[in-house]
Amino acid sequence: MSLLTWNFNKNFIYVIIYWILEIIYHIIFAKNSKFLKMTKDNIQNEFIFVILCNISDLLSGFFILYSKCASKSKKIENENIRAKSQSELSSVKSDNPNKKFYMKLIIVAILDYISRSSTWISYAITKVESKIISHTLQKNIKLTLDIIMRYIFSVFILKVIVYKHRIFSMVTISIGLAILIINDIILMSLDTSMKYDIGKTLYFTAIVSISGFTYPLEDTFS
Repeated sequence: MSLLTWNFNKNFIYVIIYWILEIIYHIIFAKNSKFLKMTKDNIQNEFIFVILCNISDLLSGFFILYSKCASKSKKIENENIRAKSQSELSSVKSDNPNKKFYMKLIIVAILDYISRSSTWISYAITKVESKIISHTLQKNIKLTLDIIMRYIFSVFILKVIVYKHRIFSMVTISIGLAILIINDIILMSLDTSMKYDIGKTLYFTAIVSISGFTYPLEDTFS
């Protein structure tokens, strides 16, 4: 009898490969960020990054086609599920469900583009250099806003029931993130080796934090 056993869908291997590549990317970026820069201009570099992200999403369509072809053996099962779904849709009072679906799809695409473009837009508006901005502070503030907005959207849009343990988790997460932000501001003030500009950092953070609103809204629609 083996000590460990693995039982998961074979397609999960693609998720593992994605995680590995994502970890490698962040390690390289943390050790040598200049290696991943295509131009010296931050605006152009971030905009190229947005384009590459969109191309990667389009290329993921090949995996969708592969999954569709690999599921031909379950054709009968899929047809039964499709027939059941159509019967359920017909019972729903809606003038044109397809139009509503495509409308949400367009909104999600726009929100995704705005979210990914928030960084280059921030550089374009503020005209600041990356080295005078505390990216740790701006990321923590953006993360805090992201979590709060997800909670708000889940309650008011998705109508998720709020239990006591969810309230407790949100309070503890908020306290933890508040401590991180305060700690970041203190470190910015005390660290003489890095010439951070607190005013420009907050100005840059206020613009880039738009993704802390658009990303949660995008996922909510999805």
